[in-house]
Amino acid sequence: MVETHHSPFPEDESPRILNGLALTPLLEDLDSQIALQAFGQNISIQAPNTDFLRADSLWRLQHIYQPALATQTLAAEGVALDIGAGFGVFALPFALAYPGWRVFCFEPDLISFACLQRNILDLALENVTALPFAVGYQKEDAPQDPMAVRLALENVVSGQVDGIDRLTELLPLVMHSKSNINAGYLERGCISSMEFDLVQVPTLSAAFLDSFSPRLLKLIAPKVEADILFDLSQSKIDHIIGESWGHIPSALIYPPSAGQRQTWMRRAGQSNLALRRMIETDGRSSRLDIVLALPKEECDLTCIEALLVDSSVDMRVIVVGDGPADQEARIKTVARHDPRLRFFTAPEQGKSAFWNFGRLQSTATHIAFVDGASFPEKGFFSNLLDVARQTWAEVVQGPYYVRDGNDQKTIISGVSPQIASGTPNSSFEPYESLYKNLAPSSLMLEVPSIWRRVYRRDFLDNRNIWFPENFEANADFVFQSLTLTHIFDVPESVGVNFMRRANFGPVQDHAFSNLQAFKLLLDCAEKEGWNDVRPLLQGFAAQINRASHQVAPVISSG
Repeated sequence: MVETHHSPFPEDESPRILNGLALTPLLEDLDSQIALQAFGQNISIQAPNTDFLRADSLWRLQHIYQPALATQTLAAEGVALDIGAGFGVFALPFALAYPGWRVFCFEPDLISFACLQRNILDLALENVTALPFAVGYQKEDAPQDPMAVRLALENVVSGQVDGIDRLTELLPLVMHSKSNINAGYLERGCISSMEFDLVQVPTLSAAFLDSFSPRLLKLIAPKVEADILFDLSQSKIDHIIGESWGHIPSALIYPPSAGQRQTWMRRAGQSNLALRRMIETDGRSSRLDIVLALPKEECDLTCIEALLVDSSVDMRVIVVGDGPADQEARIKTVARHDPRLRFFTAPEQGKSAFWNFGRLQSTATHIAFVDGASFPEKGFFSNLLDVARQTWAEVVQGPYYVRDGNDQKTIISGVSPQIASGTPNSSFEPYESLYKNLAPSSLMLEVPSIWRRVYRRDFLDNRNIWFPENFEANADFVFQSLTLTHIFDVPESVGVNFMRRANFGPVQDHAFSNLQAFKLLLDCAEKEGWNDVRPLLQGFAAQINRASHQVAPVISSG
């Protein structure tokens, strides 16, 4: 059944008027009073007499909105947009706590909207305006007369009483699915389920919201969050809070010219997944720096092309070399003078020294370390940066495979059954890629593979983790052991691979070097007081077992 609503109230009711819209006495039988404590305010408001809607709204207030704003400092004045305002659990106490702010609430659900209107009237909140619209996106919801919509919005902002009615006439009616079980839940599109009824809702494209000059955005808009943020990508918003039902690419909140964009967007149903961004107090830029160690004997520069084929502006490649004077010129020619590439000459020899030196040149929040044998597929590192931003994990990684030196045989990386049996626990729409959490102790049993990982800089710096430069052969083993110790899990993305070039041949006996590495790690464990060294012992045993084989793929250090 499709309902068409041009007005949120029945025509035969005797309305009270607020902001040019009707407030019907019909709600006397539909709502009840509840106490609300938030942002230092203690108020009593009307709420729909529906357990799910009330509990769901109050849960977000206590677990998302309040904690998010507690970490941020707001200006004395500004404009806040509350998309999916419900009956006002965020907007009402916020408007009381920040009287210098104007709040515009968007709520298409009829009962929730009527409760919101009554609460605004009862609390005498002149700085709150309620709008009975859904918010959509420009690609699908462009009105027939955009100039008229902007004029009507200007009237709403200026407080003219007929602005909202005029908007209602101008906006397109968009199909939504309204749950008849979880009251108040409204999702864009048609859901083929007996649980949902189809309704047509006046919908305002988010591209018009810049008319409000918003500085804060509270966003509850199931399945259209990414589209709304895309339309607002140029708006100078300082604060974004809310919940999401689909994947939001982290690049949407990191435009350098679009306000501070302090963000906390929790993923519905995923307690450990949230898109976030805070002000960088250490002066680092919110991006990924990839340090490429490239000694002069490695003449194949196709690894640079493989890295730069990813067009992400949030990614930069720092090449560290030690070759002749023309090395930088050749590298920049191969890179087609991509401004994201920087070149440095290392003062010391060895890949460990190169990686450490390159890290000192980095000013990014996240970092990765690769060498000339590294060939990530397009989008590998930008996808990992997205996973890192969503999970805020200390270490994230992607899948890899090894190809022999003649490019004649492909070997899938040796993954233990314990790791392979892990099931994806979150989908990243719309890329249809997945990630799963892996146990660090299991990864320590595998061949060191630090080059397919992205690390949080604050994690490395706070724990003072560096590549050991005194023995090159096992620097990757030491670095892997130190970075995988004392973390809970490692999210691994699925769908985009990292290719590693390797040669076949007899493996040299690195027993002495292995013992040196193990001694270094034991010294660190004793100094830091590790509670459990079993993963380290097991990793060392696995390293010795690999070195004892007569024939095995030789993977370049790192």
